[in-house]
Amino acid sequence: MPPPTLTSLESAIRRSVAADSFAEAQTLLGAYVAEVERQLRALPSAPEEMRALEKRTHNLFEWVNAMALAARGYAAAELSHLQLLARYRNSTGSSQRFGTRA
Repeated sequence: MPPPTLTSLESAIRRSVAADSFAEAQTLLGAYVAEVERQLRALPSAPEEMRALEKRTHNLFEWVNAMALAARGYAAAELSHLQLLARYRNSTGSSQRFGTRA
């Protein structure tokens, strides 16, 4: 079976990150890096092709980083919101009328 192409790996990485499957994305990124290294070794001394591959890889890693930071920010906001709700629920001023306990 031939190695996966960069395009197929990029698509799989983007799907994994978009689905918050960061462990899977990390595994796929390892395969992506291995494929980039394989292609670099196979390239003749062609600076244009090397720069294009570098730019392609850089763009993918920037996108993954931005998505991971956004997911982390969303998770932090959700946690903060849940902590606020927990403090409200556990406050002494809560009311039985609203189904919360003092």
